[in-house]
Amino acid sequence: MIDLTIEIFNQKIVSRAKGGYMAKKRSLIYVIDDDASVRKAFGRLLRSASLDAETFSSAEEFLSNPRQKENACIIIDIRMPSLSGVDLPERLASEGIRIPVIAISAHDDEETENTQRNWEP
Repeated sequence: MIDLTIEIFNQKIVSRAKGGYMAKKRSLIYVIDDDASVRKAFGRLLRSASLDAETFSSAEEFLSNPRQKENACIIIDIRMPSLSGVDLPERLASEGIRIPVIAISAHDDEETENTQRNWEP
């Protein structure tokens, strides 16, 4: 079982602004995977935990859409055609965008293990 209770995504958080309370922007999780069944499964799982999720079939598709930079997180497949799950966080960092990234992979091989060990977004 996966526990999706993540403090940063608590949607009841409020901030005090000008003498009153104002709800913060809802948390959003971006799911980026070239496998449609994985996107659909993660989307359903996250929504079942009352989290907002947007899915994308590629890093390029994600980059071509407006995105939330605060209260956001990315779940991305390490191995994808073109811009990979390792390349996207590096590109975002080069643009000064710091969004937490969770990298996933269906591959359990030496290449993937080395990628994960050497990855510093």
